[in-house]
Formats: sequence, structure tokens, C-alpha cells
Amino acid sequence: MIEAGFPASSPGEMEAVSAIAREVRKPVICGLSRMVPRDIDACRRALEPARRKRLHMFLATSQIHREFKLKKDKRKSCTW
Repeated sequence: MIEAGFPASSPGEMEAVSAIAREVRKPVICGLSRMVPRDIDACRRALEPARRKRLHMFLATSQIHREFKLKKDKRKSCTW
């Protein structure tokens, strides 16, 4: 498995991940994505030529992210 990059971060990164997806055939090619539609779509486009593909998604969960971005309290359970 190869973690090829973060396609949504820049046009160059998008092209690099796409080139790896086109050229490397045997391993699974992965793209990194935050859990936002824009990043997921960029990953999907970059990985399209890959024979075997996988999307790695992450969601930041620091105290600052929970309180201000996700509007979640640490004591409450998450219901995503």
C-alpha cells in the first residue's frame, strides 16, 4: 500500500497522486482526505486511474477543533 499524498492540498499534489495512480499498478494507492466533500472529491478524481485504490480520511479531534469547529463537548457522546 502506498499513501501517495493529499490531493486537495494543491494542484501539484493532485497531479502527483494522479501520476502515481496511473503508473503504479501492483500496490493499493491511497489518497489522504479530511472529512469534507471538497477533499473527498479531489481524492476520488486523483485516484480514478488506479487499479486498486483506497481513501484515507481523518477528522481532527483536538480540544480546539471539538469546541470551535465541530461544536462538540468532550463530555457528550459524538453522533456522526
